[in-house]
Amino acid sequence: ITPLDGYTPPEGMPVIIMTVYVHPETGELRDSVESRLENRTAIEPPRQDALNIAVRELLEQADYTPLWGRTLEQQAEFTAKIKPLVDAMLASGDLSAITYDGEVDYSIIAEATYVFGLPGAKDVSEEVAASVTIDAIQETFGIPEDTIELYTRTMTFFDITEPEKPLWKFSFTPRSVDDWENGFDNPQYRKSYRVRLDALTGEVIAIEEFATLEAYDWKTLEGALKPYK
Repeated sequence: ITPLDGYTPPEGMPVIIMTVYVHPETGELRDSVESRLENRTAIEPPRQDALNIAVRELLEQADYTPLWGRTLEQQAEFTAKIKPLVDAMLASGDLSAITYDGEVDYSIIAEATYVFGLPGAKDVSEEVAASVTIDAIQETFGIPEDTIELYTRTMTFFDITEPEKPLWKFSFTPRSVDDWENGFDNPQYRKSYRVRLDALTGEVIAIEEFATLEAYDWKTLEGALKPYK
């Protein structure tokens, strides 16, 4: 639960960030808070290892925005500061910094798997790349103009893991359910899209339709990597 705007917790009080999944039709929690905290006898104080300290600092600077919602500049800073720490952790084989109640939280490994940077003069601009992406989604899946307008770009990455092959990575998901005719019962509302572009040529190299309510399983690296691939 992220801190409310304007709220500053007392000094020394840990802030726990927890993702809670709520069924859109029934309002039921997928997992109860009690089950998420099972086996915890007390609230764990903030971990003081270099990785967790750096992650917290960047999270606070980004107003608790998840990595996929941050600016390209913030994502590049994340890569520069966090990836070396994660790589060192993996090389050591000691995953205790990201292990909770005996389970490894693979989300931080997933976030540091790729190298995020900023586009250069030779790269297709973000605006052009996004426009190409929308056209590709419409053409590939036969989505009319008035429907594609009900989507919003929720994830944007500039991937320079292979410097000679930079990629634009986009995800588009439906806007508020209130904007859709028949709401949750509209089958198109349940569909979202990922597109990967060659940043040098603007060519679409991968396009995928996925379930809007798809959950990312942070308990496995494969599941945690889904938003970033």
